[in-house]
Amino acid sequence: MTPSKENIPNYRMPAILLTFLCCLVVERWAVFYLPFGIVTIIYATQVKTRLELADALGATTASKKAKKWFLFSLIVAIIMMVLYGYYNIMANNNDYSD
Repeated sequence: MTPSKENIPNYRMPAILLTFLCCLVVERWAVFYLPFGIVTIIYATQVKTRLELADALGATTASKKAKKWFLFSLIVAIIMMVLYGYYNIMANNNDYSD
């Protein structure tokens, strides 16, 4: 079965949105997440480039890598947001403990 251009997802928009939202939410902690988001965006962009070059196998491989990195980035983003929230709660509790 040969994949067609229509059914190869590129995950570019979810990768861009996740990277942007994570940078907005976790602010200065985004430096820990940003490399994963960039890798995801690069693989997602390769899908379109490989499809334009009629390389369906390469596009499928890039799509699988983009999905893998997107899911990994999502897990890292969730962990970062939980840690960021915990850090802010603990910082606010220490302000009122005097």
